[in-house]
Amino acid sequence: MAENDGWIEVLRGIVTERHIDFNKHVSVVAYFALFDDGATYMLRRANMHYVDIHPRNLGIVTVKHVVRYLDEMLEGDPFVMMGAYTRMGRSSLRYLQKMYNERTGEIAATLDTIEAMIDFTARRATAIPEDIRAHVEPMLVGMTDEDRELFGE
Repeated sequence: MAENDGWIEVLRGIVTERHIDFNKHVSVVAYFALFDDGATYMLRRANMHYVDIHPRNLGIVTVKHVVRYLDEMLEGDPFVMMGAYTRMGRSSLRYLQKMYNERTGEIAATLDTIEAMIDFTARRATAIPEDIRAHVEPMLVGMTDEDRELFGE
């Protein structure tokens, strides 16, 4: 499983019966839950998790979620999810996740997410604080041509 420099492991597990739907593969609901666990890790690592930003009267909201289902995963399949921060705007952070089926080595699904920082009082987007920006900038990863194709760019 070759990865770009800067991609990090965000979740690892095994598909269990609770992940399976009536078609005997991972359900849409389970994919979203697993990607949400990966996203929580990514936001915490970026110092943008609610425990980091609520004391500043700031929040984070998802403004874009694009899931692509590429290969089936079945009960018992081990998986690993990798994530990377790819772009930081004035008030937003884009990150990507890839879910690999470790049994086959194939990418089973991807998630492309954009989160926006909000001011709780104004209830609108606000600039990412400079200390968070300085923490995230060294972790930004450039997308390869393969990533651009995989994520539909």
